[in-house]
Amino acid sequence: MSLNQHSVEVVSPVRSVLDYVLAHVQGDERPYVTVTIFGKQLLGLLDSGANRTIIGNKGWKLLKDIGLINLEKSEVKTVTVANGNSCNCIGILHTPVRLRDVEKIIDILVVPDLNQTLILGIDFWLRMGIVPNLSSNEWKFSLSDNV
Repeated sequence: MSLNQHSVEVVSPVRSVLDYVLAHVQGDERPYVTVTIFGKQLLGLLDSGANRTIIGNKGWKLLKDIGLINLEKSEVKTVTVANGNSCNCIGILHTPVRLRDVEKIIDILVVPDLNQTLILGIDFWLRMGIVPNLSSNEWKFSLSDNV
């Protein structure tokens, strides 16, 4: 068979550098990415319905265990989660968050009543400059100057 008889896909080297596969939790098809906060890797839910980034009970416990307990007062006192419940916010962390090789300071609301480890809200998406593509199950950094 000659090469002309086969379909050959040419993959752009730029695309292979910029596209990353979304993670999923077993039994949960929602999109997740792994971020690093003070050397600890956390799996964060990319939540297009959340305006703000929130760390829940498991994530907050992990950060407290490494000595990160310096919270600032937050103007937000409660958050309403997807099921309609209200949860108390105990403060805010201004902390560096690393996604791949990009690190930005993110304001994270601390909500210990929340079972989700980390919710990455629209503020995170914009600050990091990420563009998720759910149909192809991948995400990439935008080409803007935000990154």
